[in-house]
Amino acid sequence: MAYISAIAIDFGSSNTGVARIDHFENGKLTYTTPTLPCSDGHYAKDTTWFFISPLFLMKCESNWDSLTDADFKILSRINKTTEHPNVIWGRDFIKEKAELIESEGWIDFKYFKMMIYKNLPYKTNGKEYSIEFVVKLFLRIIKVDCLSMESANAKCQVTTDQVQWGITIPSIWTVENKKMMSCICSEIFGEHARVLSEPEGPVIAERLHSGAGTFKTNPGHKSLVVDSGGGTTDLCLLEDEISEENELKFKLLASSDGIGLGGNNIDDAFKDYLLRFISKDLKSDSGINYNELSDQELQKMLLEPYLQGSLAKAIDFENGWLNYKHGLDASYRIPKDYRLWLMEKGHHEIADRISDILIGDIDFGGEEMRKAIFEPVFSKITQTVYEFLVKHKDLVGNDAKTNFSFVFAGGLSLSHELRDSIKAAIRKATCCEYNEANLAYLSNSVSASIMEGASYVLLCRHSIRRKAKFYIFDMFTKLPLSHMVKYYAELGVKMSMGTLDSIAERDVEEYGAIRNYSAVPVAIKDQYFKDYETDFYAKNADNKEIKTVFYKSDDIIVCPMNNSHVEEIENFTIDNDCQEGYHCIVDFNESEIGHSMHYYVTRKDTGELIAEKSVIL
Repeated sequence: MAYISAIAIDFGSSNTGVARIDHFENGKLTYTTPTLPCSDGHYAKDTTWFFISPLFLMKCESNWDSLTDADFKILSRINKTTEHPNVIWGRDFIKEKAELIESEGWIDFKYFKMMIYKNLPYKTNGKEYSIEFVVKLFLRIIKVDCLSMESANAKCQVTTDQVQWGITIPSIWTVENKKMMSCICSEIFGEHARVLSEPEGPVIAERLHSGAGTFKTNPGHKSLVVDSGGGTTDLCLLEDEISEENELKFKLLASSDGIGLGGNNIDDAFKDYLLRFISKDLKSDSGINYNELSDQELQKMLLEPYLQGSLAKAIDFENGWLNYKHGLDASYRIPKDYRLWLMEKGHHEIADRISDILIGDIDFGGEEMRKAIFEPVFSKITQTVYEFLVKHKDLVGNDAKTNFSFVFAGGLSLSHELRDSIKAAIRKATCCEYNEANLAYLSNSVSASIMEGASYVLLCRHSIRRKAKFYIFDMFTKLPLSHMVKYYAELGVKMSMGTLDSIAERDVEEYGAIRNYSAVPVAIKDQYFKDYETDFYAKNADNKEIKTVFYKSDDIIVCPMNNSHVEEIENFTIDNDCQEGYHCIVDFNESEIGHSMHYYVTRKDTGELIAEKSVIL
């Protein structure tokens, strides 16, 4: 089935959005500047926060597999006019429907992405939900939302298989995290969905913007991406590459071990700072000394009941802080009704202090607050950047001053203090002075840079080339060693028959392999992936399917069968009803990101694409 559009989903810790492309050239879906359906005109995404009605949540828990897309009645920026919704996604609509949500006891899920990384369940309304279930529910909401948009555009019902889907994830996630996400995406969006790396998108988006619609590459030029979002800070180092197809391409030189630190940590620190500031050395009407309470006890006494008392007030409270954090407002103003609430709850001394803050007799905020809240997070991020560059200094090279730039992305990178601190760390690590010419800061599109870059990677699958972490082999029943020498040569490795013969003897003697089976190299450890291409033919009319098996190993092997030194990573079966045979391309390039491989099968006689699937390794 041919795709009618491509949608890249930036699933973020604090905000989530989608980028959509439906541009065709020569009958092929091709990159162009995407539309951003979740934009409010200022920010390209909406909050990773949704409410769901109790009855519909129960139905999702008990009858997930029987749910249809029509069961989801979503009110969101994509579907603004939904009547009688059972799901509300997005800050503005949550505030608009606050009275309905509170009166009917809807359940909310908010800022849950990093619970995948921490392997924690989501707790809400006195109940625990597995994080896998919450993510599946959210991504299905996004999918249904997008399909309704596609159907409206096409003026007919559009199915999941008609859209090319891509979903971004952080580079710091563990193997288990990435496999979970790949499995979820495969279930929600189908086997052709691709899992994409978040920090790689911004450098492509920057190049798209700086080229004014055309791609400009400078072979050998290095780019460091510093992506500081809500939950993580990811780093990656990319190098411009000459493209034989005249397409924009990069080589991934190094990806980060990053840190689980970002804007959400600053949000939490702000709450603690605010409560300490307004309660310092004071007592409640009942005589409780606030100084003796822990941060958590202060929140439970002075803030949580207020925020839970009115959903609309809680959103206003949070919006005021976010506007100040992102530099939209010069100062943070404590809501006046918070003072009234404190008086009602027996905290008159705090209410009086807030009065002094509101009339300007006490200075709240400024340098002291920024130092207490922002500096610890900024310091850790900066140190991570410095250590990354020191570790990979040989990859940056000696011409860093003239052939090296850095790209900032993520909401936290809006902070001048953070960018200045990181630039100082880069100068220290590379021993070079830099100016603004080295800085590719996406000031006007920082919230969309991941989505825009991911859209390009989604449609140009080899725009970023990666190294194999192990050897990968395809199994043949029997293949002469001379032919295997040819396969190695095609991958850039010189191998003699004598060497292969000795490896075969080792496999049989040391690892118990069966010599009648041989393994063709598909990828070489520590070298960049190339597509593996092979043809399939039916041996006879009764041969209805063809099975292919792939193995991985840390060493070169010749005989894979019963070899204790290799591991079967995947196998797939192709239905065989074409006497002319099939051509198959297997792409392992994203095996580290989503721990998956992709294969594309076309008919040899017509070139028609009949299968494109992602398989979890």
